[in-house]
Amino acid sequence: MKKKLLILIACVVLVATVLSLVACSENTKQDPIPTDLNGAKVSDNGGMAVKYGNYVYFINGYAGETALNTYGDVVRGAICRTTLDKNGEPDYKSVKTIVPKNAFGEDKTYGGIYIVNDYIYYNTTSIDKNSKREYKSTEGVLMRTKIDGSITETVKELDDNDISLYAGDNSKYLAYAYDNCLYTVNAETNEIKHITKSNAKEQSDTNQGYVAYKYYGDFVFYTMYNYEFEDTYSQDYFVYMCDLRNGKVTKIASSDIYNGNTDRAVLYTTTILNATIKGDEITLFYSKKDNKTNATTTYCSLKINAADPKYVKENEVVYEYATTYTAFYKLNNGNVLGFNASKFDVFNANGTKVKKADGEYDVTTESSNLIIDFTSEVTIVDVVETETEVYAIYIAESTFIYCKLFNKTTSGENVVYSVAKENIVKFSKVSYDTSYVTYDFIDNVIYYINKDIQTNAYYYMIPSFDEKVDADTIAKGKILGIITQDDVINAIVKTESENK
Repeated sequence: MKKKLLILIACVVLVATVLSLVACSENTKQDPIPTDLNGAKVSDNGGMAVKYGNYVYFINGYAGETALNTYGDVVRGAICRTTLDKNGEPDYKSVKTIVPKNAFGEDKTYGGIYIVNDYIYYNTTSIDKNSKREYKSTEGVLMRTKIDGSITETVKELDDNDISLYAGDNSKYLAYAYDNCLYTVNAETNEIKHITKSNAKEQSDTNQGYVAYKYYGDFVFYTMYNYEFEDTYSQDYFVYMCDLRNGKVTKIASSDIYNGNTDRAVLYTTTILNATIKGDEITLFYSKKDNKTNATTTYCSLKINAADPKYVKENEVVYEYATTYTAFYKLNNGNVLGFNASKFDVFNANGTKVKKADGEYDVTTESSNLIIDFTSEVTIVDVVETETEVYAIYIAESTFIYCKLFNKTTSGENVVYSVAKENIVKFSKVSYDTSYVTYDFIDNVIYYINKDIQTNAYYYMIPSFDEKVDADTIAKGKILGIITQDDVINAIVKTESENK
C-alpha cells in the first residue's frame, strides 16, 4: 500500500511538472525570413536600432511592461527590420517583423537590442503566470533570436526587468549588469560568467558587485571596492576592464598601483567618465579623489593598449582643474575637449589649457569666437570629427542642434584646427519617448520613439551642416515601422474629431 501511494504521489508531481512546463512555454517557431548579409558587419550596436549591412533592425515602438507578450501576436514593441535605399533612408515597404515579442527593459542608457554572432539579444517580459493566473510581467527574460527570425531561445530568466545589456560592434561576448553585479554572455555557447568577483575575506552577495561601470566600444570599464582592508575599503577603488572580444578581465589600477605598488599612504576613489577608442589604443578618462585631510579631485586620462592594458604613470595625463567635468573628447591632433553642463574647455595633449591672446577657448564667451551661447545646461550627444571639421551635436529643449567647433585645413604636412565662426543649426525638434530607449544616431538618420504619436517608431533624415533648416518648419520625422489596428482607429477618430 505504501509503495502504491509513493507511485501515486510521483505521478501527481510528474503531471504537475508537465502542466507547469506547458504553462510556461510558448511556440516561438517561425519560418526563416530571407536575409542577405553578404559578409556585412554590425555598426552602432545597441539601443533602439542597429545597422547590420544594408538592414536596420529596430524596436517597433514602445509597448510598456504590462502589454500582452504572446509570441506572434506582438506588433508594437516587436523587433522589426527594414532595408535602406541608396541614400541610406529606411524603406517602409520592406519592413518585416523578425521577433514578435515585446522588447522591454527599465534601463534607459544601455537598453534595447544588440546583434552578436548573427543573433539579436534583448530583454522581454515573462509570460509565466502567478497563482492568480496573472502574467508576471514585472519579471524579465533575457532572450536571443536568429537574425532571420527562425530560432528564439531563452538565455537567462530574471526577477525583474532592470537589466543593462551591452555589446560592441566587434564583440563576441555580451555584458549585462543586473542586481548590482556584472556578467558576460558567451555568444557561441550562451555561458554566463560573473565578472565582478570581490577580494573580501568573507564572501557575500553584497560585496560581489560593482561601484560603477561604463560601456565603450568592445569594452566594459568598472570599479569595485578593495575589501581586503575593511576599515578603508570605500576609499580604495579597483579599476577593471573586460574585453568583450575575448572575455578577458584585467585589473588596470588601484591605490597601490597609483602609488607605484609600494604603499597605501594615499587612497583614491576613481570615477570613470568615458573613453575614446581607436583600434587597440584606448584613452580612458576618469577622476581621482584622494583621502587626504583636504581632499582634492584630479581629472586624468590614461592611454592603454587593449592587448596589454595596464597603468603606466608616464601615460597618465592630469588636466588643469577648473570645473567639474562630465565628459572628455579627444581630437585627432591630440587636443582634448572637457565638457561640463554648458561649456567646453580645450586642453593640450599634456593637460594644460589651450589659450589665445583674447582668452581661453570657451563657448560661453564672445572672445572665444565660437558663435554659440549655451545660456542653460544642454545634453551633448556626441562630438564628431571629420576630415574638414569638428562639430558637436547637442539637445536643448528637445531640439537637436549642430554646433561647429573647429574647421580643419591642411598646411603642408600639418592639419590646422581653427575656431569655427558658423552659427548653430537646429535640424530637428522631435518629441521622443524616454520610457525605455530614447533615440539612436546611425549614419545620417535619427531613430526614435515618437512621444506624440502613440509611441510608434519614427526616423528623421539629418540635413548636412550647410543645409539651413527653417526653425518654423523643422521636420517631425516619418513613420518607420508597423502600426497597430488600434493606432489606425485612433488616428481616424482624432482626424474626424478635428474636422468637426
